[in-house]
Amino acid sequence: MTRVTGTPSMFGYGVAISDIRVSLPNGLILDCLQKVYPVGRFIAAGFAGSVEFGFAAIHDLQTNLTLTDPERAWMPGWVAFKWFRRARRLFAKAPDRIKQYGGQIMLVGVSPSVDTGIAGWARPTVAILRSLEFFPEILKIDAIESIGSGGGVDVYRDELLFLNNERALWQLEVNSPGGYGHILMRMLSRTVEENPDKFVSLMCICAWSVGVRS
Repeated sequence: MTRVTGTPSMFGYGVAISDIRVSLPNGLILDCLQKVYPVGRFIAAGFAGSVEFGFAAIHDLQTNLTLTDPERAWMPGWVAFKWFRRARRLFAKAPDRIKQYGGQIMLVGVSPSVDTGIAGWARPTVAILRSLEFFPEILKIDAIESIGSGGGVDVYRDELLFLNNERALWQLEVNSPGGYGHILMRMLSRTVEENPDKFVSLMCICAWSVGVRS
C-alpha cells in the first residue's frame, strides 16, 4: 500500500506528499520507507509499486540530472518527456518478480525560465509516469492526483484542495513572495501532527527561490 499525492500550485510551487508504508512479500506491513527524493535542482520524484524499481528509477534520475553549474537547472516538463523512455527500458529489463508490482513515478518540479506571464513566478510541473509505457501525464495547475493505492493520505489531499482554493491565502504571495509556500508547509505540517495515524512521513515543496525542501 503506497500513496504519493502531488499538485502544481498556481503560485509556482510543486507539492508532493507521501506515506511511509511498505508491504513485504511475506505479508508484513511496515511504516518505514521514504518514497520522495530530490533528483535534480528544483526537481523531486516519488514512486509507488515495486520498491526495487522505484529506487532504480530514483538513482537513474539523480545520475542523469547532475549539474555542475549552480546557475543552471533542468526544465521538469522536458525531463519527463525525455526520461520516460529510460524508465520504460528500465522496467522492461527488470525481472518478473519486480514487474508483478508495477511501477509508477511522480516527477515534481519548477522551471524559472518558463514564462508564466507574471514576473518572478516559476512554472510548476507535476508529471505522472506509469508502467508499462511511462508516457508522462502532465497535471493542470491546481489539479491533485496520486500514484499508488491505499487511502491513508486522503486527508492530505483534502488539505491541498483547500489550500489551492482558499482565496484569502493567495494574498500572502502577492504581499510577500514566498509567503504562500510558507503557509503550505505550515498547514500541511499541522495536518501531519493532527493525523499521526495517516502514515505520512514526507512533504516536499519545490520552488524557484528555495529549491527542494523536505
